[in-house]
Amino acid sequence: MGIPITTGSSVPGQEIEEIVGLVFGAGNAAFGLKGTASKAGTALNKAEENLAEEARVLGANAVVNVTMSLDGSGSALNRSQTVTLLGTAVRTKKTNSSGGSNV
Repeated sequence: MGIPITTGSSVPGQEIEEIVGLVFGAGNAAFGLKGTASKAGTALNKAEENLAEEARVLGANAVVNVTMSLDGSGSALNRSQTVTLLGTAVRTKKTNSSGGSNV
């Protein structure tokens, strides 16, 4: 199972214990006239995998405040899409969210 990656500043049901550092992930896909959406999705998936791996190496179990940059280049017949992700690697712990009432 992958680690949570979010554009938000927190992970639902978890509390940030420690900020580990900045992490970066990039993915690239080359494609022609067809398959644009699926190839761009492949680039995003690769960028997420790289981001998660960098976070794991640092000992993090989540990445928050992720931003994404897209860069396309090439001609109509020979195009390339690069997806770049940057985020904050953190260590989190589950919160005690019983949600019960103390009446």
